[in-house]
Amino acid sequence: MTIQGEVKFEGTLHIEGQVKGNISSDQGLLTLSRSSCVEGDICVASIRINGIVKGNVYCSKHLLLSEKAIITGNVYYNAIEMAKGAEVNGNLEHLDSSVLQQAVPIDDLAIEDSGSVTVNNESSQIT
Repeated sequence: MTIQGEVKFEGTLHIEGQVKGNISSDQGLLTLSRSSCVEGDICVASIRINGIVKGNVYCSKHLLLSEKAIITGNVYYNAIEMAKGAEVNGNLEHLDSSVLQQAVPIDDLAIEDSGSVTVNNESSQIT
């Protein structure tokens, strides 16, 4: 499954498919499985990556890169764990969590909804 568009969520989001667009959450936990691929920036408080990311990663709390993680882009983090085999093809930059929360304005990506995952109906397609 592929989601095209911006995704904003609350709570926990587990992705096993492909997302073409930015993903954001003020306080959430994002998990990318081995079969996942994200083409866009990620700005989430806590992130576990074991798939592919083609874009920048902004993580204000805890970032875990598992052995199959591949990031092509810059990584801005507060705390990081990286397993043997994980790849970052870009810069790693430690930043205080308050600076990270300002790095990418969440409101610019915000799409309001009462569910855990919201896809912008105007510019998004689910195929």
